[in-house]
Amino acid sequence: MHIHCEHCGKTKTFCTKHQLSYYSCKECGEKTELKDLKLAFINCECGSWLRYFTNETADLIELNCINCGMPVALKYNAKKKLYETIRS
Repeated sequence: MHIHCEHCGKTKTFCTKHQLSYYSCKECGEKTELKDLKLAFINCECGSWLRYFTNETADLIELNCINCGMPVALKYNAKKKLYETIRS
């Protein structure tokens, strides 16, 4: 998951095996409801293919590959209602 705290603006990327209804921010201690999450697909240059859920709302976001740590640019595809890797 890649969650943007709606109170302080900090982001956190993490893995979870359990379904969550909210995220408790480690920075400000406030809770962000996890509703209307979008899929984000990362195809990294290292060969990794990753899938995240996110509550981001921006058209362009950048997530780090969990395997190599390189930043990957993503663009929101309104037709598919998900984030996809921007191809160069």
